[in-house]
Amino acid sequence: MSELLLRQAQISDSRKIFDLRNHLQVRRYSHNINKIDFDAHQDWFKKVLSAKSKHILIAQRKEDFIGMVRFDLIDNAYLLSWSISPQFQGCGFGKSMLSIASKTMVILKQKLNKIILPQLELQNILE
Repeated sequence: MSELLLRQAQISDSRKIFDLRNHLQVRRYSHNINKIDFDAHQDWFKKVLSAKSKHILIAQRKEDFIGMVRFDLIDNAYLLSWSISPQFQGCGFGKSMLSIASKTMVILKQKLNKIILPQLELQNILE
């Protein structure tokens, strides 16, 4: 398996993340299970990219878009959430994504003195 890389999200990632967020298989594990309108997504994505309290990391292997990891600062803790492209689910990428993302965010955590809390939907735990 090729090396998994995580990088900061850019505006050019908007369509990939939109498609990921709207995929039925991904939505069934999401906090918001409703389909998202593209214009609403674009507004949200631009706000997230410019916010100091939110961070999105893109997971990729070579040119493959594997998924995303998101950190949202709420009070004194970062809420951690992630999504994996359906074609890569069950391949072990989730563990690698979270490991790399956590190490990346440790630097930010040390700078801001915040804790990181994973967001898990009950269905994710049961399956």
